[in-house]
Amino acid sequence: MLSPPPPTKIPVSLRRKLINHVLGSVVELAIHPAGSHIIDACWNATNDIRHYRPKIVQEMTSQEDIVRNDFFGRRVWKNWNLDAYVSGRMADWERGGSGGARQFAKIPVVKKVEQKKVRVDTEHAKEKDKKSYLGKADGVKNKHFSTMKTVK
Repeated sequence: MLSPPPPTKIPVSLRRKLINHVLGSVVELAIHPAGSHIIDACWNATNDIRHYRPKIVQEMTSQEDIVRNDFFGRRVWKNWNLDAYVSGRMADWERGGSGGARQFAKIPVVKKVEQKKVRVDTEHAKEKDKKSYLGKADGVKNKHFSTMKTVK
């Protein structure tokens, strides 16, 4: 279900104009991959505007079979909690469904792996690095592998 909307800085008059453009093509947007995000965003945009949510919902419920049989339409149907609207539980529907919080999959926890510290004899390590850097050939080699050329 959709979470409570964040306070918006967009004026009501502008949001009303945008939603008026969406009305009439709600079903087409709900079943479109990008348009479904627009319809989901309309939930928060209509938070403090009266009569717009029911207009959008009536348009979707009038073509319920199209919306519910489409992958993206099902997501919009679930996000808008239209099962509660259709069954007549208006109180649940108006506050955004059960709990009022959108339910997503859990975010995976990435464990930080500690690296083991190995004590190395510093003089031996410096000498080994110098040998691997210079190589067996005379001259100096570049450090980058892609440009390994012997310079004489």
